[in-house]
Amino acid sequence: MTDDVRPYSDFTGSGAGDGPRNYIIDPQDALVVDLAIKLGRPLLVEGEAGCGKSSLADAIAAELGLGDPVIVPIRSSSRSNDLFYRYDGLVRLQDRDADPEKARKAQNYITLEPVGKAIVEGQRKVILIDEIDKADMDFQNDLLFALERFEFVIDDIPASETGKVNGVAHRMRREGPAKPIIMFTSNQEKLLPKPFLRRCFYLELKFPTDPDRLEEIVTANLRTRKRRGEAGAASLAELNETLVSRAVASFLGIREAAGKSGAMKKPATAELLDWVHALHIRPDLATDLHGLHPPLWELLFRTSQDKRRHAEAAAG
Repeated sequence: MTDDVRPYSDFTGSGAGDGPRNYIIDPQDALVVDLAIKLGRPLLVEGEAGCGKSSLADAIAAELGLGDPVIVPIRSSSRSNDLFYRYDGLVRLQDRDADPEKARKAQNYITLEPVGKAIVEGQRKVILIDEIDKADMDFQNDLLFALERFEFVIDDIPASETGKVNGVAHRMRREGPAKPIIMFTSNQEKLLPKPFLRRCFYLELKFPTDPDRLEEIVTANLRTRKRRGEAGAASLAELNETLVSRAVASFLGIREAAGKSGAMKKPATAELLDWVHALHIRPDLATDLHGLHPPLWELLFRTSQDKRRHAEAAAG
């Protein structure tokens, strides 16, 4: 396979074509994303939960016309090979009597997973490895080693076996015309290994504190919910911009108070969107959005402990 690959278009963060802008990103952050794509480097995106890390993958894919991203959520039990292929050893065992000739080759029981398929076929795709910090250090380094080189090893096929059977072999390499865009997200729950960090472009998404920018983010996301016809979308037919503005101002005060009270999870964009959406559903409750206990404020917190802390701090 030649090293020549089809380049991607510029990512500017301005959205797809002439359509509405669904994701609001700082121009400097958009430049980091674009350079990572241009240089073929994995992009590591960190930030607090609910700040829009995963949504960035959708924004990249939409603007560059790449279809839906391949999203792989990581768990503490995840193994790097699980992302690339699946081996059905049980069926092979059952076939040893029924079809011994087929059972002789492990290749007959290998199925490429979406990430493995995207790499081998050279698909123009965004691959999002979500919450990479949940995995152990070996997983992170092994995975990045494979994704950097766009090749991986199928351990269940002996290295001594050469050639492909049913399209798979011991070592699988990129054969298609493109390199997928690789993106990792981390909630910063634990430190990532230095070799991993060294190989990635790094982007930290910080929560916006400018009210105008936050209003823009809320408005863009609620309009997206309306277009997609999500639950409760009828309430967004006439987006109340005054309500959005007042809610954002109140939210910023609540978020600041939550930080001072030691909240386990300060309210972020995801909570704000649900709260403003709920206020559109119940506009009769959105008459007074001042102070630290506006209507439905409980929706901004995700744990009983944080709710209690906020109630006590606001009362004091």
